[in-house]
Amino acid sequence: MMTMAMGHRLYLAPVKDINPQKILDIGTGTGIWSVEMGDEYPSAVLEDEWVPGDNYDYIHCRYMCGAIRNWPALVRNCYKHLKPGGWVEFQDFDLLYRSDNESLRSEHQLLYWDKQFLEGVNRDGKDPSPGPKLKGTMAERPRSGKPKKLGLYNHWQIDEGLEAFSLALFTRVLKWSPEEIQVLLAKVRNDLKDPTIHAYINFHVVYGHKPDGSVVE
Repeated sequence: MMTMAMGHRLYLAPVKDINPQKILDIGTGTGIWSVEMGDEYPSAVLEDEWVPGDNYDYIHCRYMCGAIRNWPALVRNCYKHLKPGGWVEFQDFDLLYRSDNESLRSEHQLLYWDKQFLEGVNRDGKDPSPGPKLKGTMAERPRSGKPKKLGLYNHWQIDEGLEAFSLALFTRVLKWSPEEIQVLLAKVRNDLKDPTIHAYINFHVVYGHKPDGSVVE
C-alpha cells in the first residue's frame, strides 16, 4: 500500500545518484521494504537498528506514527548519522480521517473512534500524526498513486487491524472496558462498509540531504 501511494517506488529521495552502500531502515516491521531495497542495491548493507558509530548513505523511516515520543530528536539523530551527501526520508501519516464532500460527519462512529484513538496516543506521549509536522524542515513531495485501489487496501488493513489497534490503547490509556470497545468497533465496521462515506487520511513523504563536505559527527 505504501509503495503504491508513491507510484510503486520504494523511496522518493534521489538516492540513485549516490548508489547507497550503507542503508538504515527504521521501524522495519515485516522486512519487505528491506528485502526489496536489497534487490535494488544488491551490494548495499542494510541494517534494521542503530549500530553505535555507524553512519549511513540513506536512512529510511516509515509508518512510525504513534511510536515515537520525540520526533525532533529522531530527525537530529538521523542527520547526525548520515554520511556527507547522504539522504534521510520519512514516510508517515496524518491519522485524522477527513472527507472533501462532508460525507464523514461528527455523528459517524468512524470519526469518533479515530478521535478517541488520536487522543489516547497523545496521552501516551506519542505523536499519532507526524506527517504534516515533518514538512517544516524538509521538502515535501505530493501524494501519488491510484486513490480507489489505495482506498480498498486501506479499508482492508483498518478492518482487519481495528481490534489490535484499539484494545491496548483504549483499555490502558483511555480506561475503556473490553465490552465498551467491542460495541464501538462494531459500529465503526458498519461505517467502514458504508459506501456513502468517502473518508481518507493523508500520507506525507519528506526527505532531506546532508551536504557534501559536512563534518561527520
